[in-house]
Amino acid sequence: MENATKALLITAGVLVGVMILSLGSYLYYSLSTYVSKSKETINENALTAFNTQFLKYNNAKADSNGNIQIDFKLRIQDIITVANIAYENNLKYNLTSADANEKTYYVKVNAKINGTVQVNNLEQSVNIKAPEWLSNDNGYEYTCINTDIKLSTETGRVYEINFK
Repeated sequence: MENATKALLITAGVLVGVMILSLGSYLYYSLSTYVSKSKETINENALTAFNTQFLKYNNAKADSNGNIQIDFKLRIQDIITVANIAYENNLKYNLTSADANEKTYYVKVNAKINGTVQVNNLEQSVNIKAPEWLSNDNGYEYTCINTDIKLSTETGRVYEINFK
């Protein structure tokens, strides 16, 4: 009888041990899934916040006939702000214009300054040229439609924005 009681106690101990191990592995799986989903959410929110910095300058829509409807005015100050945001981003990731493509985090800004002079890669010269652009501002209003803002299929981030 004593042996049967000991056998039952051993069996109960093993069963409790298996239950504790099962609970531990379930909790580990649940927590790792939660952490993964949280990281994905954080990354998606960061991507949305980054893109919003540029997408908010989309001030015009083209209708089916190609006519442009302007929602709000963009001035040279807005272009300089966008170029500064791009400059800071490129500096953060230590990128140069040689890295500019849709596979990297490099952001390129192009604009037709005062509607006359096309300047590419404003982000490279914004710190030097901004005072000149501001002093020569003739009140020109810029447009930026959906097709002027390019999103990378690789990174999901804005990699180029054009103002006309």
